Amino acid sequence: MMMIRALILLALLPACGFANAAAEPEKPTPVAAVAHMTGYPPPGSKLTDGLITGVWSDGTVVTSSNRETGGPPYTSRKVDPARLKKLAADLDALKFFTDAEINKQPSRYPPDASHTAVGAAFDDKRQRLALWRAPTTQPADADRFVQVFIKAREFINKLGAEQGEPVEEIDNAIFRVGQKPR
Repeated sequence: MMMIRALILLALLPACGFANAAAEPEKPTPVAAVAHMTGYPPPGSKLTDGLITGVWSDGTVVTSSNRETGGPPYTSRKVDPARLKKLAADLDALKFFTDAEINKQPSRYPPDASHTAVGAAFDDKRQRLALWRAPTTQPADADRFVQVFIKAREFINKLGAEQGEPVEEIDNAIFRVGQKPR
C-alpha cells in the first residue's frame, strides 16, 4: 500500500511543475547597456527611456536604430561569448569598475534631467555611469570621468554595430544594469 502511494506521488510530480523546473534553462541576465534615460518630460510629452545597445549574458545584443536617444524599433542578434569576455576585459583595462575618481560621483546630471547611462555587470563587478549632455567624441579637455564614459560607451556600442532581426519587446531590467544595490 505504501509503495502504491509513493508511485502515485512520483507520477504527479511532473504535473506540479517540479520535474520541469530543473529542466528549464537559466534566464539570460543583462550584462551591459547604453541607454538614454528620460528625466522629467515637459507637459504632454510621451518620452520614455530608450535603449541604444543592450547586451545579455547569453550573447544576445539588442540595438536601436536611433543611436542618439534609443527606443524602438529594435533589432536583436547573437554574438560569440568570446566577445562578451573581451568586453569585460576591455572595461577592466579601462578601470571602468574600479577607478576611485569615477566612483566618487558616477552620476553627473541635474535633478529630473534626461541623461545617457552606460552600465555593465560582470561577475561581482558592476558600474553605471550617467552623464547629462554626453559628448559623442572625446573633447580635448575631457576629465577622467568623461574619457572613461565615452570609451565604455564605444566598447558596448561596438557589439551593436551590426543589425539583426526585428524584436518587439525588451527586458526592462536592461535599464538597471550596473546599478549597485541600495
